[in-house]
Amino acid sequence: MFDAMIVSNSRDFLAFAALFVCGQCTGVVFDIFRAMRCAKAPGRRTLALQDTLLCAIGFYIFSLAADTFSGGELRWYVFAGFILGAVLYFLCESRLVLSFFSKLFIFVFRIFSKVFGLLKTSAIFCTKPFLAFYEKILKKTAFSPKKFNKKSLQADENGL
Repeated sequence: MFDAMIVSNSRDFLAFAALFVCGQCTGVVFDIFRAMRCAKAPGRRTLALQDTLLCAIGFYIFSLAADTFSGGELRWYVFAGFILGAVLYFLCESRLVLSFFSKLFIFVFRIFSKVFGLLKTSAIFCTKPFLAFYEKILKKTAFSPKKFNKKSLQADENGL
């Protein structure tokens, strides 16, 4: 009946240690998003999406750890462990992790840009013969994209 009232120092220490690690993991996730922003500047919508994802991932990590290791009880040591883990991560390890992920994302983005450039060049090369054929068809049918306007899309007076 009074099992919830029992104080267990080992359980409390385990919850503190687990949330300390979760605070550090949240810092790593933050640095991953920050490294992506350093490698390629995002637009406003992408930035908002990244911020939303960061908050959702951070809340999920915190709530899962608090539920798993402290039984869902939000005591002071739960918050202290999480905050202490995040603060120590940013003071000690963040520079190394950020530089690693920044270099990784810059490398990955360069590879992707070269691959997409190669694909674009090959697509242009493959479609070049068809463009001449398409232009011949347009000339024969007397359909010109310049003649195509909003007025031609409107229904006739007697039309349906």
